[in-house]
Parts: sequence; C-alpha cells; structure tokens
Amino acid sequence: TEDEQAVAPEPTAVIEAAQTAFAVEKGKDVTIPFVVEGGKVASVTSSDETIAKIVTQKDGSVKVKGLKPGKATITVTTEDGAVKTFTITVAKKSVGVDKVVISDGSKLKTSYTVLKGQTATVKTTLKGTVKWSSSKSSVASVDKDGKVTAKKMGTVKITAKSGSKTQTFKVKVVKKLPKSTPAAKVTIKNPPKIIKAGESKTLDVRMTSTIPTNTVVKFKSDKTGVIIVDAAGKLTAKKPGKANITVTAGGKSVTFSVSVK
Repeated sequence: TEDEQAVAPEPTAVIEAAQTAFAVEKGKDVTIPFVVEGGKVASVTSSDETIAKIVTQKDGSVKVKGLKPGKATITVTTEDGAVKTFTITVAKKSVGVDKVVISDGSKLKTSYTVLKGQTATVKTTLKGTVKWSSSKSSVASVDKDGKVTAKKMGTVKITAKSGSKTQTFKVKVVKKLPKSTPAAKVTIKNPPKIIKAGESKTLDVRMTSTIPTNTVVKFKSDKTGVIIVDAAGKLTAKKPGKANITVTAGGKSVTFSVSVK
C-alpha cells in the first residue's frame, strides 16, 4: 500500500493587529504591537535585514531598526504556523501626521484643484437627473455630466442639484500644481458601532507610508468597565453600556462611540 501523506493541521493561534504598516527614519527604531491568541510566537523575520533589522522581540511586540531607505516585510509566525505580516518603510526623512479620520468608505470628495486649460469630472452621490451649475463660468464651466473645464485662475463653487437635494464642490483653477507632499493620514476603516458583551473586534487602521518616525497608533477607552482596548487595537466588550474610543497618532486624534449590548 502507498504511504499516506501527513496533512498539517490548520493553525489554531490567531495574530491580531490594527496597524500593519509602519514607517521609520533611517537609524531609528519602531515598535510593532500585536496580540497572539491561542499560541506563542515561534519566529519573527525581516525580508531584508539590510533595510529593517529585528532588534528585540516578545509575544506582544517586536522592535525594528531602520538601516537604509526602502521597504521590508516583517513576518510573525506562531508555533503552530499562524502568520501575520507587517510592512516597514524606511525613509531618509519623515513628515508629521496631517490628520486621523474615521471612514465608512462613502466619503465624498468636495474639493478639486485643476490646471488652467484642463478638465476634471466632479463625482456626486445624488440620484436621478442631476443639474450642474458654476458660480463663475468664466473661471470654470461645468457640463451636464459634471465635467469641469478650467478657463482661468480662481476659485468657483460647482453645484449639483437633483430634486430638492444639492451638493456643492469647490474647484480651484491654478497655473501650476503645487509640489506634491505625501499625505500623512491615518484612517480607521468601518469601526464597529455595536458589540455584544463578551465579544472582541480588532480595529482596521490604514495609513500612508509617510507616517513619521516612531508613530505607532495608540488607543484608549474612556470606560474600561464597558470596553477595553489593547495596544494592538483590539476592542473587548465587558458589559452593556457605551464607551468612547480615542485613536491617536502623531499628536492628532479622533474619537468614536461603541455601544455594548
């Protein structure tokens, strides 16, 4: 008879972390927090030790040193084979955090910058037949499809109307686009509004690779008797009630409420 090939069991351990992308200046350190449930860390590796080197590690975090500009992947593996990866960007110079925001995926862009002589299409969420108008067509005109034509330098208000509903957009016409500055924005995507007592949920934190040196997102609950939140962004509901969760990065913060049923 043919020997049966052994099949490795599925990992039972889970590695959770709200923040999976980090940046660090060359020569500086950054600490990556995470939570391991149902197991222990077996190894932590860097895809390129010449860019990002592992300094120290323990079950709840790993310290990484940026050696030269570039990107590397930090891989955390448990004893039973569960894996979590983190992206590290090493930069020569860092920038400050611009803002920390909540996103449900439906945020409407309300401001546009367009080069003189070029066009841009304004997007609206209004339904049905939409009528468009410009506050100053000599600066920028708009057609029936929301396509804006930039004519001369200035700022105009573009209005979209459908029935009794309206949306307004600011369009700035410029001769030359400003030098692009990497946006350092931290976004908490679709945070929970309701959690059942006894349940847990890890926040989903997104950020650009230009987050400054040692900017690790921090979390705080104003009512730890209702909800506790750990360094990795994991919310645990303790009892019915309501708590405000504050997310802070680089001196900027945003707060949202979560109810426990």
